[in-house]
Amino acid sequence: MSTNPVTIRFPGCTILVWNGGAYTETVFEDGTRCPALPHGSEYQARTARELGYGDDVDAMCREHEIMHTLLAVARGRPYSPVLWDVAHGPPDPAPAWHYEEEADVLALQRLLNGGDADDPSGRLEALRREIDVEAVLARARAIRASLRSSG
Repeated sequence: MSTNPVTIRFPGCTILVWNGGAYTETVFEDGTRCPALPHGSEYQARTARELGYGDDVDAMCREHEIMHTLLAVARGRPYSPVLWDVAHGPPDPAPAWHYEEEADVLALQRLLNGGDADDPSGRLEALRREIDVEAVLARARAIRASLRSSG
């Protein structure tokens, strides 16, 4: 793992991206970390294809972690409550809003990759009423471009 990650700062956390995105870590202000690393499962490969990443599971996983935080900030939160729970010991069972945030993140990723006509979760319509989806996507595109130029 590289000793010099790309650093993306947000109000209540920092995201570190190593090795062009194969390893991503969200670091909260209390020092707790939420690591994310693709594990190479068929589920991840299928999800990457469904979200428009083709076979690039690394990009799908990296942008998934970042999108959690972009969504949270758009909702006026300093960090993703789901990532916070993962880092601090997730509740068992996970509350319904965990699954809702996951569905929202996946819908935004699909839209980021040009798939807005296909919204199987139905989450995009609700998101468009709640947040500035285009601003979230613009920030995601800027981060994507920055990571590509640094990697």
